[in-house]
Amino acid sequence: MRLLFNADRVAEDIDNNLQALSWSFTHFLLWRGYRLQFDCGEGAGMRLDDHIFRVDTLALSHGHYDHCAGLLGMLHVRNGLMGATDKPLRIVYPAEAAMMQHWISEAQRFVRGRQLDHVTFCPIEDGQSFELRKGHVLEARRVPHLPDEPCLAFRVGRQCTRRRPEYEHLTTQQV
Repeated sequence: MRLLFNADRVAEDIDNNLQALSWSFTHFLLWRGYRLQFDCGEGAGMRLDDHIFRVDTLALSHGHYDHCAGLLGMLHVRNGLMGATDKPLRIVYPAEAAMMQHWISEAQRFVRGRQLDHVTFCPIEDGQSFELRKGHVLEARRVPHLPDEPCLAFRVGRQCTRRRPEYEHLTTQQV
């Protein structure tokens, strides 16, 4: 798998696809083009407004309050608003994060109690990846942030199975 990034479109992608909020007590980033949200700080569900139904995958980086406190609220908002309340949602989180278990356990109780079968929880480890929409891939990488807790950074790319003719003579490293 190779992950590619189109630097020519960065400004356009940011203008058209990102919605973010970062304060001292809440962090989240919604990348609308991939239907992907990173983290879920307090109030994220309400701040996303009707964009909340655009999220297919929620990727949580680590168990700090400012990155996870909005998880249960987001599930409440998605379940209580008029709209696609049965739309699938995958919640990706660090597999071995003890701090994360509080947030995940609460969310799982909520999901079971309301029989929200369309919400799935996916523990992820360093180097593991998930397929997103249109051939894109979300890959997790462990990063140093907490001394005894895993913290994941994520990158998004496209899985390529063949090269364009003009690049066929290049090695993988050159590409």
